[in-house]
Amino acid sequence: MSKRCVSSGYGFSRKRTFCIILLTVSTAILFLAGVPFFAKLPRVFADEKKAIQTLWENAAYRETFNISEEMLKDSPLDYDFLVLRGFSAYQLSLSQITEADKQVYIDMSIRDLRKALVVKSTDKDGLIFYVLGKAYYCKGANFADLAVKFLEQSKKIQWEQDRAMDMSEWLGLAYAALHDYPSSADTFTEALNVRQPPSDLLLLAIAQSYMQFDSDMAVSYLKLCINTSKDYKAVVQARLLLGRIFEQGDIQAAKEQYTEILTSIGENAESRYRLGEIYAKENDLIRARAEWRKAINADPTHGPSRERLSIRY
Repeated sequence: MSKRCVSSGYGFSRKRTFCIILLTVSTAILFLAGVPFFAKLPRVFADEKKAIQTLWENAAYRETFNISEEMLKDSPLDYDFLVLRGFSAYQLSLSQITEADKQVYIDMSIRDLRKALVVKSTDKDGLIFYVLGKAYYCKGANFADLAVKFLEQSKKIQWEQDRAMDMSEWLGLAYAALHDYPSSADTFTEALNVRQPPSDLLLLAIAQSYMQFDSDMAVSYLKLCINTSKDYKAVVQARLLLGRIFEQGDIQAAKEQYTEILTSIGENAESRYRLGEIYAKENDLIRARAEWRKAINADPTHGPSRERLSIRY
């Protein structure tokens, strides 16, 4: 009886040890195979993501970037950390002083977000497409086609209705960089329909796009900007653009726009320069040179006027 008990205990011990070993090996195999056996195990990992998400939501972009970067050293293909580092890199690019430093962060943002789309691409990646589109636009006109591609993808998903206005503005800029001015004007107009009262900058952007293919529409938007804007700088810009349009067929109307600027705000180098150009076309070189000299008096660094008078720095 006693011997049986000892033998049974020994056998049970061996069996338990074997089962533990088997479970350990099986678990390791499942883990390496990617089976979510440890779904409840990485509590610390989940807490890290929650903490970083909180930092992101509180606009702590540097901290978000640093922690995401550290976590990616151990898990380089983690979707969430790639997205957070990509988003925070884009935000950090906006605060850089030099263009070179800005482009470093822009490139990191694009790299991480493109990698995240490879790791897990779904039909709900609208925010990623949105940031990618803006990042590509920031890389310059040579990347405007990619900016349009990703912004259009984001817009198609309609991931956030309150982003529609901002997205249309970015799309308008990207289309303009591609010299697709009709599409640029259309998307800017979409933004205008959402933004009320109308933005001065948006009205000017729409007008500049229309200037490339429909001067009458450009004139309408410039006049709207002049009549509604409370920012004298926006009004000056609108009058300068309006004057350039009128120079093509109504010289007197162009002179009136430039003169109105001088009357309302005082000396303005660009207005004087444009008046000089008009007088030059009228073969009144004395008055033309007088206007260019006044332009330099208003702004000694005004390049076009200095070039007209052959003045070197």
